[in-house]
Amino acid sequence: MVVQSIAEYEQTKETIVMLQLTALDEKEIAEGKTLSAKETFAQIRNKMGLASELSR
Repeated sequence: MVVQSIAEYEQTKETIVMLQLTALDEKEIAEGKTLSAKETFAQIRNKMGLASELSR
């Protein structure tokens, strides 16, 4: 039997979730499921209803 505080348990759960997300991200990268920064920001601007190219 392992005994740990609620705070330690919650930290352990959070760490496991982060490791699972990292593993998923690494799998997607290996499969080529990525976007360039330019594509990503274009999608964000589109979702926010901003012009595709911001003038400086």
